[in-house]
Amino acid sequence: MGTAQNRTWKGRVFSTMSLDGFIADASGDSLWTTRLRNDVEHLGPHSESPALDWPSFFADIDAVMLGRISYERLEHAKRWPFGEVPVYVVSRTFPVGDPRITAVFKRPEDAITKLNALGVTSAHVDGGRNIQGFLARGLIDEITVRIAPVI
Repeated sequence: MGTAQNRTWKGRVFSTMSLDGFIADASGDSLWTTRLRNDVEHLGPHSESPALDWPSFFADIDAVMLGRISYERLEHAKRWPFGEVPVYVVSRTFPVGDPRITAVFKRPEDAITKLNALGVTSAHVDGGRNIQGFLARGLIDEITVRIAPVI
């Protein structure tokens, strides 16, 4: 598809996976990573190019592109993980009304011109179906997978 070359921003994904390959628990909740114990010390990466953690990944993000299901799971979370970064939802059925949502796009292609016009250089794409849609259109440039030491 010809959309990938007509943009000024990078599509980036950050996902956490358990040792056995799951990104969500049995209920479909991907926020399980926020409930991991912090009092366990783990060996850090020993590499010239270590994997990013969420804070270092998110520091360079100008916009967030959420799928509807991901938004619904975050809607009532205790802490909105995106701070003041503009959040867009990609959905054909999303009801507008949450003041934390900057705009809603029906398709990933609809975001290209808007993000270009805003001067976005790095957009975090989140949500399984949303990521698939962006990948299919050549709009994902980088995927970071953090492996959590849990089964």
